[in-house]
Amino acid sequence: MTLPDHADAPPSQSLAEAIARLKLESQQPAAPATQLMADPDESLITSSDEPHPDVANREFANREFANQDFANIDATAEAEIDPVDQSDPVDQSDPNDSVGQSDLAKLGRAHAWVMDIGDDQLAKLDAYCRALWSLNEQINLTRHTNYDLFVRRDLLDTYQLAQYLPKNQEVLDVGTGGGVPGIPLAIRRPDLQVSLCDSVGKKARAVDGLVESLKLPIVVHVARVQDVLEEHTYDTLVTRAAGSITQLCNWLNNYWHCFNCLLAIKGPKWVEERGEARHRGVLHGIRLRRIHGYKMPGTKSESVILQMERPRPGSAQ
Repeated sequence: MTLPDHADAPPSQSLAEAIARLKLESQQPAAPATQLMADPDESLITSSDEPHPDVANREFANREFANQDFANIDATAEAEIDPVDQSDPVDQSDPNDSVGQSDLAKLGRAHAWVMDIGDDQLAKLDAYCRALWSLNEQINLTRHTNYDLFVRRDLLDTYQLAQYLPKNQEVLDVGTGGGVPGIPLAIRRPDLQVSLCDSVGKKARAVDGLVESLKLPIVVHVARVQDVLEEHTYDTLVTRAAGSITQLCNWLNNYWHCFNCLLAIKGPKWVEERGEARHRGVLHGIRLRRIHGYKMPGTKSESVILQMERPRPGSAQ
């Protein structure tokens, strides 16, 4: 089964259809793998005065992750050294078969399991999209204003992140903007207690109203992360596009004891950000690891998930 190039195809008319497109594209024969990142220690980075322990001994490899059914997820830390994950099976259907809009919608419902999405979650995510896009006409909350962009950027990032959060954690989304990854994460993982924070008052209040209208069990803080951590503690902080590594370290400098670790979704420039952070000395005492990398659909770039933490005295290194 073949599918036109995404850039040339008409936009998806539903969330299910957008998911179907991504699934079908992932089943096309993959191009030869190329090294996306040349940094020799890209998959395991600590502060400059720490050794680089063997990946196989890393504690996160033995962590009890949540359900990992989402396609293209590497199950072990060792897999993170591979520049591109090609674990998705190649489509064996008729290469001359064509796919129409109605067929895609049906495939979206049939193959929603590719992101482990049930009908209830699909409905909630769709309601979130429509409510967010409506708000976006009044206040700039997102650039991803169609189903294809939402699935390929927001939903994909969220589902990659979710595998690294153990069950029943308390999670804070730092600099949530339009609610990503926090809101999709709360829908995807109802076992988590998700909170959001943003220092831009009008954005945070808009998202708070959105959360209330969708009846989601999410707390929204109209505040800086520093102010939130003065009064609350969390298991994990998550963030995407809220600030550089240097900015994150500066914001959290006095608050690492208020949470266990930070998981940051980053694009290809993360190595440059790390270099700047090292130059400025803000990574001293901070353990930084690249724990996952995945290809950004329709591009030659890679997104990564970075884990940052400040080891407590007496903890295993």
